[in-house]
Amino acid sequence: MTTTDISPSFEDVLVPNITNNTTSIRSKTDAFRGHGEEATGDRAEWGKVITAKLDWFDYIGTVEEGRTKALEWILTHDPSLPPNSLSSTSESTIIIPYDMIITTDTLYSPLLTLPLLSTLRSFSLLSLSSSPPPIYVALETRDPALIAHSLALAKEMGFSLKKIALGRVDKALGKSGWGWEDREEWEGIEIWKWKYGG
Repeated sequence: MTTTDISPSFEDVLVPNITNNTTSIRSKTDAFRGHGEEATGDRAEWGKVITAKLDWFDYIGTVEEGRTKALEWILTHDPSLPPNSLSSTSESTIIIPYDMIITTDTLYSPLLTLPLLSTLRSFSLLSLSSSPPPIYVALETRDPALIAHSLALAKEMGFSLKKIALGRVDKALGKSGWGWEDREEWEGIEIWKWKYGG
């Protein structure tokens, strides 16, 4: 899992949150080990979380410019890829290293809508030989006009959009054990599944 932000939120919020939560998870894993539960490797059951800076404004431009920048970013920030792979990688066989993209509470400013959508489009285009990954967009409709404009712009840029029914979200939360403690607190929260189609 790779999680991103820009400065100063990256240093002040994201990295401390990841550090605190992985420390908490590590403590729980160690507690399970102490009670005879067998762990599968070094926190493998939780996966690895990579934090990286990502500035959406870097991806405004032509479709090809954005795709090239996204590829450079992946090769710089994904430690599983060999160094200097950019020059040796065939562009027709690049496979995006992400199964899905998730963005939460990122549609809130008209100035950031185009940069965000350009970034999502750029990372969707990394694989020419397979389908782009699904993008899950969680948002709160604080400003209905802004959300309507953002969704219209996403369609115009080539994304297909499907709102996930509240009942499905409720069922998924119930299975996870989280549930809706107070449904009114979730008023206006929506989850959408997007996919870039060109």
